[in-house]
Amino acid sequence: EVYVIKGLGKLLFSKLPEAKVAQIVKYPSKKILTGVQIQFLRSFDVLLESMIKNIIEENQNQTVSKDIKSHHKLLTLSNIKKLKTSVVPSTLEEFDNTFDSNLHSQNLEIYAILDKMELTIFDSYINEQRKHLSKILLTGISNTQWSSISSPPSKVSSFIYESIHLLIVVYTSVSKVSDNLIGKVLQDLLEYTSVNLLKDLREVGDFSIEGLRQVSLDVEFLKKLIGKSASQTTVNNLNLVYKNVFGPRVDTKTILNSITPLLNDSLDGSRIEFNIFNN
Repeated sequence: EVYVIKGLGKLLFSKLPEAKVAQIVKYPSKKILTGVQIQFLRSFDVLLESMIKNIIEENQNQTVSKDIKSHHKLLTLSNIKKLKTSVVPSTLEEFDNTFDSNLHSQNLEIYAILDKMELTIFDSYINEQRKHLSKILLTGISNTQWSSISSPPSKVSSFIYESIHLLIVVYTSVSKVSDNLIGKVLQDLLEYTSVNLLKDLREVGDFSIEGLRQVSLDVEFLKKLIGKSASQTTVNNLNLVYKNVFGPRVDTKTILNSITPLLNDSLDGSRIEFNIFNN
């Protein structure tokens, strides 16, 4: 883009080569400059159309693995962010300097298109991860006989560990592409995890006292493990588990105190995961 802009500038502006300060001998007509500007902005549209077309075609291609599709979506997201924050503004500035215009200061449609593309591709990527999380949580909670648990918990539920493992895999995949995407992706998936955990536990209905102890261990383990990565919404959803699942006659504080030693041991065994979420 910059190479073409500079080339067009040399073609359209005639200058006295011997002058110490460049002096324009012939200024291009407004019609020509308007045409150049229109085609310049259109070139961005062509670029973005090709990017989104590539994602759509690959998404529909059954021979491409889901992992590759997800990786390419992340790469495209990173490229869109780079275009929006750096490439497009600097190119517009180059155009303004060459053709004495003010595109750089205008609220151009290109930025709205980039925002829409970013949202569309992000949603496409995040919805795939949400499906996996939703299945893990629903299967784990529905397959547990919460009302029949008669002995104190000995470990955090496996579906909690499975959910965390998926989040770590996502973290690793995203970090390979761009650190700038990690915060948004993790926050979204953690909020989604907390919403579904609350919803699925609420639908269980009947819990034994030891079943409630297991719920407390699972909730507190997840809440403390994700720590700094949890938004206030995520924390609120996890805290709502006690209000929605525990009955009024259950002493939540006593149950929480009883699972503290096991909770600390479980967190000690997950220091690597803790460091990832709290880095």
